[in-house]
Amino acid sequence: MKFSKNTKIVLAFVLLLGLLIVNSLVNSSVKINKQKFTINNGDGFMKIANELYSRKLISDKNVFVFYSYFTNNYKQLKPGDYLLDGALNIKDILNIFKNNSLNLSVDSPFKLNG
Repeated sequence: MKFSKNTKIVLAFVLLLGLLIVNSLVNSSVKINKQKFTINNGDGFMKIANELYSRKLISDKNVFVFYSYFTNNYKQLKPGDYLLDGALNIKDILNIFKNNSLNLSVDSPFKLNG
């Protein structure tokens, strides 16, 4: 299939615009007030994504899924109980789950009472 020069320019523009929109959504943060989030051993990635979205911890599940697969983070999330607090974006949440930071299952000064 051969494309004209104008078609190639339009396709490049649309691709660039799409990447800018995804980047904007990935970096947009959600204000979270001290919520515990648990990833159990054996939880599938889509279950985690659905739970994050249903609890309004991420603003767009599709962008979360796309970005996680694109960056290969979807298979690096570690089980544990996490305390999510503050203005967090998709990158922040993935890094917390991937690096096992703010994990309440380990000795942490962030443990919730109760």
